[in-house]
Amino acid sequence: MRDVEASCRNFVRILEQQKGRNVAVYGLGEYASLIAERFGGNIAVFLDRERCSGEFCGKPVISMEDLTNVDISALAIVASFSAESFVYERVHAFCETHGIALYGLHSGDLRAGRVGKLVSLSAVGGQERRATLWQEIERHDVISFDIFDTLLQRRTLYPADVFEIVAYRARKEGLALPSGFQSYRAQAEYGASVAHKGLSRIYSELGAMLGWDRATGERVRDLEMQVETEVLFPRSSMVEAFHYAVSLGKKVLLVSDMYLPENFLRDVLDRNSISGFAGMYVSDACGTGKKEELFAIVRRQHPAVSYLHIGDNMEADGWGARCHGMDAFLIQSALEMFRASGASQPFKYLDGLNERLLVGGFLAKAYADPFATDGQGRRWIKDVADYAGMFLSALAVSYLWWLLGKAREGEYDAVLFAARDGYLFLKMYEDAVKEFGCTDAPPGLYFYASRRLCLASTIKTAKDWDWCKVKTGNGLEDFLHKTLRLRERVGQKNVAASATTKSCQALSPEITARSREIRQGYMLYMQKIGIRPEGRYALLDLDSHGTTQYALGKLLPRLHGLYFHRSLAEENFTMGSVETFLPQSDSIMLACYAFEFVFSSPEPSVHSMMLE
Repeated sequence: MRDVEASCRNFVRILEQQKGRNVAVYGLGEYASLIAERFGGNIAVFLDRERCSGEFCGKPVISMEDLTNVDISALAIVASFSAESFVYERVHAFCETHGIALYGLHSGDLRAGRVGKLVSLSAVGGQERRATLWQEIERHDVISFDIFDTLLQRRTLYPADVFEIVAYRARKEGLALPSGFQSYRAQAEYGASVAHKGLSRIYSELGAMLGWDRATGERVRDLEMQVETEVLFPRSSMVEAFHYAVSLGKKVLLVSDMYLPENFLRDVLDRNSISGFAGMYVSDACGTGKKEELFAIVRRQHPAVSYLHIGDNMEADGWGARCHGMDAFLIQSALEMFRASGASQPFKYLDGLNERLLVGGFLAKAYADPFATDGQGRRWIKDVADYAGMFLSALAVSYLWWLLGKAREGEYDAVLFAARDGYLFLKMYEDAVKEFGCTDAPPGLYFYASRRLCLASTIKTAKDWDWCKVKTGNGLEDFLHKTLRLRERVGQKNVAASATTKSCQALSPEITARSREIRQGYMLYMQKIGIRPEGRYALLDLDSHGTTQYALGKLLPRLHGLYFHRSLAEENFTMGSVETFLPQSDSIMLACYAFEFVFSSPEPSVHSMMLE
């Protein structure tokens, strides 16, 4: 128990208010044992949800129904702060009916009329909850908002991910940070020296732990504030609720359990268009938190008939406000919405900071709006942009990170970002190389290539032509006219891809001659953009059977594929030299189609490349 003496002082106040008369205690846990040891003479009986008979610490355990037969003046809920609200809901009606005063070990006087309501309880679906919140804002005089996970959200999976980003940046600057820095940072914050530490005190203790000089501690502290500024963004629907309260002329306050300095918070809020509040109450500056006296300070300094506090934490924002006579409206943080969706199970196996940041980015897209889900916690997808932002963007970044690692390992002359799939990925690759200072990464080249062009440039023998006909299938006539630019019509509309097609056989000399022209034009194009036949290159392709690389490999024999996904192919020889980000399978084709639809360039596919 973190503060034994505080718990005892709180129980003494309960006894003083009851003028020393005996009380009943609800609870049989750690807190109850402590209180029984110190104040056993003032306790008549114990109660508990699970037990209604026997003894505890030498006192009888009874049921709620038998409480009226005992000479007591009050019932004290002696449990953890988080459990108080649940016990209160269980017993307060009985106590009010029978004139029994009710107290909480942590929350104090809970007699009738002193506890606020949880006004968000009845609303189910997202839009219903939104409408309810607007109505509650209208009918209350003073409106207070939590800040973190309510008005502002981080683009990280967990708040402590910020510490790992800080460590990464500090090391880049040459500062000596130990492995597992985030654990030291968390310990400095939660160590028991002071209940509510500000960031400066946290870093003072952290510096003492790690043996830093003052300048190092101040620099890492400043980096943490810089990272916080970058990862924080507004939850737009909640900011809208905030501005609605301001527009109605309500007294709007901000209440936060936070170690960051108040002037820093004001600057971040202003950057995110959150202004017009009448006051800010931060635990660091006030020396007390939401579970203690922070809401009591708010009420003393802003007398009113009714109060509404809006936040995401059931204990601090819910019961913390209610036990001080304020109504509470609870929303879910993005992470809690994700957990409630039932889709978060695989994400417990995330591998490192990068994967957590990707999921944090997903949460920022999918659950920034606390009213985006229906009554069953489902998040509906509005359009392609919504789908791409939530799912494909994280997948694209994962692929890019994999690609960058492979490119740096492979000693390539360049990475060829094949048109049209590589259009956006080249820009992302170049940005990543610059951002992370990957001086050993090979350059990226946007490279015009298509299945048709690569097939057309490599027809030297009858065997080549036979294979080409199989690969073009029902598009053979189109291939002859648009790619090889042979004007003669070839049979019926759908030419059979067969070695016995007489009309194709008749054109064979022209086909090989035209292929030679295309090959010469293609090689000249490669020469102009710096690609050499003897060079070693990586080829980006989003989804392929290997046909394009196989054909292109006749011109660039040292070609290695770094695919997003490779579909299973009938010909083993098309496998070539290939690695894939996703497992090689046909079961994930839908994801690949969506990927190509979003990331491919809108320009038309190249058909041919001939010298005019």
